[in-house]
Amino acid sequence: MVALERPAARSQGLNLLRLALALSVVVSHAWGLTLTPGRPAWGSYDLGTWAVFCFFAISGYLILASRTKRSFGDFITRRVLRIFPGFVACLLVTVFVVGPVCFWYRSGHLTGYFSEEPLPLTYLFQNLTLQIRQQTIGSITNGLPRSDLLNAPLWTLWFEFVCYLVVGVLGASRVFRRHWWPWLLLLVVSIVVHACEDLRQDALPANSWVWTLMTVAPFFFAGCLAFVLRSKLPPRGVAGIGCLIGVVAISAAWPDLGPYLASPLLAYGLIWLGQAIRVPWTRHDFSYGVYIYGFLVQQVLLIFGAGRLEIYVFAMTSMLAVMPIAVASWFLVERRFATRGERSHLGTGDAHTSGCVVPYAPGATGAPEAAG
Repeated sequence: MVALERPAARSQGLNLLRLALALSVVVSHAWGLTLTPGRPAWGSYDLGTWAVFCFFAISGYLILASRTKRSFGDFITRRVLRIFPGFVACLLVTVFVVGPVCFWYRSGHLTGYFSEEPLPLTYLFQNLTLQIRQQTIGSITNGLPRSDLLNAPLWTLWFEFVCYLVVGVLGASRVFRRHWWPWLLLLVVSIVVHACEDLRQDALPANSWVWTLMTVAPFFFAGCLAFVLRSKLPPRGVAGIGCLIGVVAISAAWPDLGPYLASPLLAYGLIWLGQAIRVPWTRHDFSYGVYIYGFLVQQVLLIFGAGRLEIYVFAMTSMLAVMPIAVASWFLVERRFATRGERSHLGTGDAHTSGCVVPYAPGATGAPEAAG
């Protein structure tokens, strides 16, 4: 029997669960990047979108847990140190390693790489704030099925950080820190806003980031709700399994809105599953590295001719190729900043609370079309 606990108690299982979800995103992208029909899906949503939902649900639980233990300034500092160093390193690797290698492979020289539009340096500086304003570099992706995107999922990091800010602000109130009903209210409101397409179109422009946020916010609030209710939820494994079965059933009955209606069940089931997993080697969190490099690695593989592979072979090759990079990202960059100032807590869960790893959510307003 496993009761829901603070992340520190079972962070290793959650790390393994998030790694599995991140790799499932890579698998889903294999179909999207090659425009291969038959992408794995359940109901109205493909595998990558389900990973979006799962990651936000887990993130809501973990991030609110982190907020309740510290001040706003300390909380935001830790969140910045968790998300920005790996992100900036990815941009630098893209501009100064991946870009030149791909440019040289295609042209046989490096002349003109830094002067070809869209410029590599503008890719770096325009995207530094997490808001992705430039999607490609020069002509290195020309001829690919998705030549308009180099590393599309990076744009969702902005929405992850917005969620951090929401919890940071609301967490200052005792009402939000100690009571479950405010999070339930936010959950219901976000589901209603997401469901009311006419309301969304009339209230703000169609490309407003607010509506994109409403695509994933219900799952985040469901995770927050699960954290606040953790001491009141039944500590039985059958309850966690039942919740996950309920998600499948509700999503089958209502393919479009079902996952949103079942988001509290999804949050409980995922947190229970993550805390029930006990694998000693998972104290390191490689999921963020898999996310920020996965799409990029797959585009590079396609540039080097991997598009000739069978789709399942390409998906497997992509996972094998990104894992060493994700491991390097964690040990060389992410962990150094995530554990700064709290090295005595390494392995307790907070240092590894990267939040959600969010691929492209199909149908999200204002997002790059079919990026994942």
